[in-house]
Amino acid sequence: MMLDIDFEELRSGFQRYLPVGGLVGAVLFVELLMVYGGWKLAPDAAKVALSPMPSDVSNTVALGRILYTDYVFLFQASGAVLLVAMIGAIVLTLRDRRTSRHQSIRVQTERNAADTLVMVPTALGAGVKAADIRRPIVAEPEPAHADHGHDAHGHGGHGNGH
Repeated sequence: MMLDIDFEELRSGFQRYLPVGGLVGAVLFVELLMVYGGWKLAPDAAKVALSPMPSDVSNTVALGRILYTDYVFLFQASGAVLLVAMIGAIVLTLRDRRTSRHQSIRVQTERNAADTLVMVPTALGAGVKAADIRRPIVAEPEPAHADHGHDAHGHGGHGNGH
């Protein structure tokens, strides 16, 4: 979810786009009235609803036959619309977050045990006390931004030989 939306920025352009939005809304409302006014029930709908179903074909098979024969274009088009909507939602919410820590493979492979571990002598059966919890000796270095061929996450580009 997008929880850090600046609502003041969104509301600032409301008055400027109100006439265009009102015009689009009015056109859609007129189209809705035209569809509702021109719609009528098929005269033989009651007869078709009461007709017996064939017993050798299940509902799933009948639905599959109709979707993949009579309405195949509309079925495929609706799938494409849903795919575009899903990709659009991902693109709209995807952004680079500089506040989170990212994995740097170079920093991990350059570490050695002497720089990061402290061997603490503990008596047998003594256990670990809360005061014995220690942080790493050396803080992790910041990733170098001047690495050529690497992006901000320490990954190399595709096909550049890294």
